[in-house]
Amino acid sequence: MILKIRIFDKTIGYMSQEGPTLLFEYDADFLNGNIEISPFMLPKASGVHSFNDRKDDCFKGLPHFIADALPDNFGNMITNAAFAKIGRSADSITILERLSYLGKRAIGALEFEPVFTKSSNNNDILELRDLTNSIKSAIAGKPSEVEGVLISISSAAGGARAKAIIGYDKVNNIIVSGHKDIPDGFEHYLIKFDGLSENDPTGYSNIEYAYYLMAIDLGINMTESFLLTSQLSQHFITKRFDRVDGKKIHTQTLCSVIGSDFNKPQTSNYADYFNLANLFNLGYPVKLEMFRRMVFNVILANRDDHTKNFSFLIDEKGNWSLAPAYDITHAYNNTNPNAWTREHNLLINGKGTKITKEDLTAEASALLLKNKEMESIIKDAQKVANNFTTYAKKAKISAVHKNKIIEHLKEVQI
Repeated sequence: MILKIRIFDKTIGYMSQEGPTLLFEYDADFLNGNIEISPFMLPKASGVHSFNDRKDDCFKGLPHFIADALPDNFGNMITNAAFAKIGRSADSITILERLSYLGKRAIGALEFEPVFTKSSNNNDILELRDLTNSIKSAIAGKPSEVEGVLISISSAAGGARAKAIIGYDKVNNIIVSGHKDIPDGFEHYLIKFDGLSENDPTGYSNIEYAYYLMAIDLGINMTESFLLTSQLSQHFITKRFDRVDGKKIHTQTLCSVIGSDFNKPQTSNYADYFNLANLFNLGYPVKLEMFRRMVFNVILANRDDHTKNFSFLIDEKGNWSLAPAYDITHAYNNTNPNAWTREHNLLINGKGTKITKEDLTAEASALLLKNKEMESIIKDAQKVANNFTTYAKKAKISAVHKNKIIEHLKEVQI
């Protein structure tokens, strides 16, 4: 199988497999173009490239920028359900087939040809109740009960939580499939479902919404987000930043840009993130924004700050910019010594916990920010944290969750 990788109606290159080795070669025309899709991990050069040294769960022997398009846990579960319907086991699906199955539905602007299977382009109205029931079947390992529409709108989504790519009409409160063209009056959103498994208890969407409100008040750039109610649950919905006026914008995570495996905590630091502001000439306001995000994560106890939770955008001219913030929420476990969120995933001045103001400013030294501006951002974040109960009330967070978060915010005071 030869897989063609495309972006913005241009062919980036081609992939094939020889035995256990995946091979990639840039297209000759793309080599002469203005887009540098992987400037640090795979700069444009002729010849065949292989990645046998990156056969881990994160990169899977693929070029980093291509591996970034693959879904994570939940999306893989949905993809497996799709193949199970045609008699294929999860172990039998090759990486190239998984990419081919994504076709034109990947997050960002990458497209893969040939497409493994055709999907309908209808825009039937979807009911949240039906989607949640189908997700429960997928989680329970019952692929035959997973609806085809869920497969088409969930198999491309990243992250561990159950989610779907939708088109949403806010005025009439109507949801349709969002993986292709959507009708007039609809916009592209991503919905995260709440409380569908024991590992994802009810109330996480409310917490994420409160954190969204706090981030906005601190001046962090995020796309519009809100809660949708279905039966007894509320689900977090956020506007996609890789779809604007029907056009695709490419997005690439920090994980892909610098080749830092998000499954390996504390192998990178915030300085790695900040350095890209200089390398991409992103400007002083963007540097302040990056610092603001680090401060927020520390003071508001978000330790799920791994390399897939920071992204950049690439436009059709090859210009790089900072993507809006996303997946900002309470993520802190101080009881389990092996917990993913016991310490920050990205190191801060060589530390993952007990962060001080001095650590924050030292980590940001490459940004060359003014001391007064850094001090102001830290104070503003502290004010937001001290006012958490107000945000908890707006987001209707349960008393149990609210009290636990308040306790954690006290523990991480700087």
